[in-house]
Amino acid sequence: MNLRSLIEIVNKGQFIRPILNYVVHYLESDRSDKNKNIVNYINVLKLKWDVQYDEALEIIDEEIKGLKKGGLHCLMIGILVNLSKNEEIKEVFNQLKEEFATLPKYLRGIVVEKLKNVRELNFEEKDLQTIRIWSESYENTLTTKSFILLSKARGKKNEEQYNETVSLNVEAFKILKTIPHPSGMVQALNNSSWWLKDINKEKALAFTFPLGFYLGYYFDDDKFDAFNSLDTTFQVQKNNNDPLVYETAFIFSRCLSQLNKSESELIKNTFKDIINQLKYFVFNLDNNQHRSTPKLRDFIRKEIGKEKIPIDSINVSERTLKEFLSAKTKYIQPNTLRNIIDALEFEINTSTPLCIIKELKKKDIDKKFKVNFENFKNLPKERQISELFTSYLVHYYKEEIDLKKIIKEIEDDSLIEERCDYYTKELVN
Repeated sequence: MNLRSLIEIVNKGQFIRPILNYVVHYLESDRSDKNKNIVNYINVLKLKWDVQYDEALEIIDEEIKGLKKGGLHCLMIGILVNLSKNEEIKEVFNQLKEEFATLPKYLRGIVVEKLKNVRELNFEEKDLQTIRIWSESYENTLTTKSFILLSKARGKKNEEQYNETVSLNVEAFKILKTIPHPSGMVQALNNSSWWLKDINKEKALAFTFPLGFYLGYYFDDDKFDAFNSLDTTFQVQKNNNDPLVYETAFIFSRCLSQLNKSESELIKNTFKDIINQLKYFVFNLDNNQHRSTPKLRDFIRKEIGKEKIPIDSINVSERTLKEFLSAKTKYIQPNTLRNIIDALEFEINTSTPLCIIKELKKKDIDKKFKVNFENFKNLPKERQISELFTSYLVHYYKEEIDLKKIIKEIEDDSLIEERCDYYTKELVN
């Protein structure tokens, strides 16, 4: 395979990974000795996408020693400049600039992207000369044009020109969507949301909706891009007191639980802020009683007083309610808390006690389950099992589900609403 053909594939971004896996298999089975350098370049790209930077740097170090200056050598340096430590970036950056003039035209676009992105990300205007775009031909390549726009957006952000920043990111996103280039699309949306979070939090929140859609549509839940965008979404939602922050925290925690130890440590070290806050936003779906905390009691007492609700209008005995509010009881039953909540009207935000969020979530599950379970039971048994298994494959609560038991109950006609816990109800929903 020649380098021009490889670049056409790589320009599609990490979503093209299955094709690259096929290319590696083909090259290794054809002439592994001749194709070794290209295979190593592809492997470095995949390691970079998997955030295995140390392994990628080891291969790059060996390759650069043996490669002559030129196309592949420059591409390796292009990745190296992204992975270098702060004190090394300028040296690698200047080396990449020096080799630029010797590159064939089909390679210059991808190198321009890296030069401009690294410059805007790491250097002040006074530190380095502006990276020129020597030819309009770069603009004719959609991927290159898009990443140049993203680089310009970063430059405008550094100048605190946020309206232009957003316009450039949106323009890049629209172009990348036509290719499509998933990692670039997510980068454009993520950058817009993150850069605006302290400037215009409502506009930042608006970008989290398409960000969440394209993230879920294109990316696996163990990719670094997924965690990066989930972290952005979490921070922006929290700033806006958006109740969807609980869903985002849950998804982040579940994605984290799928990683092995080394991958998990990397994510924990990179996203310490959200990791430290997960315990305040994530809950399970068991039906255990809730601890009577000062925060919970104060919330209930305030809402009852605010709405001037007579105690006898709440579907809870006066004695039970008074003992709860006076902290005589250490715990409150889920149904009791649910009955109190049903009598109140309030907006959910990040200060709402977590146990109330949990009961509202369970209430929503119950409401959907009443309709869905009836429809589910009307299906032929084979279809019930098929639908259940399909849902199980994408279910975040796999560990809490006894799939064999549920399938047996379907076969025995013994699956009834009363025997379904909330994990099973979510599976059916």
